[in-house]
Amino acid sequence: NLYKLSILGMFNESRGTDSCGYYFNGNVEKGIDKEARFSNFLANHKLEQGKLKARIFMGHTRKSTSGANTLENAHPYVVNDNYVQTHNGMIKDIWSLCNKYKISHGKLHVDSLGLAHLIAAHGPKTILQEYKGTAALAFTYMSKPESLYLFHGASKESANGNILPERPLFILHQPEG
Repeated sequence: NLYKLSILGMFNESRGTDSCGYYFNGNVEKGIDKEARFSNFLANHKLEQGKLKARIFMGHTRKSTSGANTLENAHPYVVNDNYVQTHNGMIKDIWSLCNKYKISHGKLHVDSLGLAHLIAAHGPKTILQEYKGTAALAFTYMSKPESLYLFHGASKESANGNILPERPLFILHQPEG
């Protein structure tokens, strides 16, 4: 339902309007510059059924906290033609984690993409217990087209003795998906 997705996307724009994108049934589309706002982006991109038959749609808006506003840095990410991820937050120790787990990161320009490579290679349980920072994460595997995994980390950040809120994670579940 394009109307419902547009509404959800507009709410998610509060998280940023530097870039956006979606994953739907094996297709990934991303927008920057004039298409950086999710509401504008969806109006210009027809949702194609894609090569998979699933009811999962993952949308993302990005506020650039690291890395340039490029299509490469826009979410969702696809790693190894199977793992698909969106992430809001900031991983503070991403490059040391990549070094620890032998993930080459010379061409990875943002923490979220490093996190995607780590999880694709070593699984979410290990990596999500070790990272330092904030995370609201949605991911799936194209080999499991009906599966959607959500992670909303317990905040590990504090300021002035108060625990800071974790990044928001919005979901919409309808009978059609």
